[in-house]
This record gives sequence, structure tokens and C-alpha cells, in this order.
Amino acid sequence: MRRESLVPFLPAVLAAVTDGVTAAMVRANQPDYPHRFVVFQIVMFGAALLAVVPRKWVRIVGFVLLLAGMFISMAVGLLYLPTFFAFVWVMVRDERPPVQFRAGKMRTTASGPKPSEAAPSSCGTKMSSGSAPALGRDRVGHAPIAP
Repeated sequence: MRRESLVPFLPAVLAAVTDGVTAAMVRANQPDYPHRFVVFQIVMFGAALLAVVPRKWVRIVGFVLLLAGMFISMAVGLLYLPTFFAFVWVMVRDERPPVQFRAGKMRTTASGPKPSEAAPSSCGTKMSSGSAPALGRDRVGHAPIAP
């Protein structure tokens, strides 16, 4: 298992550490452990665990649950701030499409317009005549990469 595959679990690990620290603090100050606090900890850990699911709508639900939990119980909820930031980092980290390399140069989606399809513009540079990428092969002979 690669180390990068464990990164989505970081918010859940931080939530578990926060749960352990807050449980120790509450047990030190109160003789009985409140049931509402246990439910709060379970919900916050479950919301942090939703960062692992690759579906975007599930991650948004986890984001909203963490945010609501932080504001509902402000005294303990602010301890989940590192968990919240790690959750946002995991969400944003997975949004970029992969870059493809071919024949020693970087390519993303299309190799650009052909010289025959380019129309001169007022600034002297060549632009594509249409909004769609050029179909066919470029000057080197590479076919464009399909999106």
C-alpha cells in the first residue's frame, strides 16, 4: 500500500486523536461521561471518515457535518479545527486532473490548431478559427488526446 493512499484517512486520524484528548479532559473534570458528548464524538469521527469516499456529494456532506459540529459545540468543536482543515485539504487535493506525458513533452488535452485551420488575428498571432480543438494530427504526427 502506497503512502499516498493513506492521505484521505488523515482527517479521521486527527478526529480520533481529538476524541481521545477531549475524552481525557472531560473525564478529568467530570465524574460521569455525558451521553450527548459521546454521540457528538461519533458524529465528528464519522464525518471525518467521509473524506475517504471518492464521491463528491458524500465529501460535501462530511464537510457540512464537520462545520456544523464545530459551530454547534463551540467549546469542544474548535478542537476539531485541524480535522476540518485536513478534510478541506483532502477534498481540494483530489480535484486536479492528472497530467499526461508523451514523447518527452507535456500534453493535456489537444496539441493545438493546425497551421491550415488558424486564422490571422490583429496582434499577429495565430488563433484557432473554432472553439473546439483541432481534430486530426498535428505537425509532428501525434493524434490529440481525448478528454
